[in-house]
Amino acid sequence: MRNTTLTLTLLIACLGAPVAGGDLHDPTRPPTAQATRIMHGPLIAEPRVSAIFLSGTRKVAIVNDRLVKVGDTLGDFVIDEITSTGVRYRSAGHLKFIALPSAHEALR
Repeated sequence: MRNTTLTLTLLIACLGAPVAGGDLHDPTRPPTAQATRIMHGPLIAEPRVSAIFLSGTRKVAIVNDRLVKVGDTLGDFVIDEITSTGVRYRSAGHLKFIALPSAHEALR
C-alpha cells in the first residue's frame, strides 16, 4: 500500500510539473518565412557567373550556383541582361556587369 501511495504521488507530481524542452528545434519542420529570408538575404560578395546557356530567345545563366534568367533576383541583385560574355545586373541602384571567366581563368 505504501509503494502504491508513493508511486501515485510521484505520478501526480510529474504530471503537474512544467515540461522542459520548450525551446527545442524540430529539424523536420520546414523553415519559417523569417528563416528563409535570413538564408536568402543579401549576398556578401559580387555574384560569380559559372555558366551561360543561350538557345534561341531563351537565355539562362548559373550565378552563385543558382540558375537565373532575366528579371530574377539573387539577394540584392536583379538580373537585367544575359549575354554570351556575361551577366548585367542591378545592385543598390547601380548597373554592373560580371563577365563569364574564360576556361583558363576558371582553372586557376
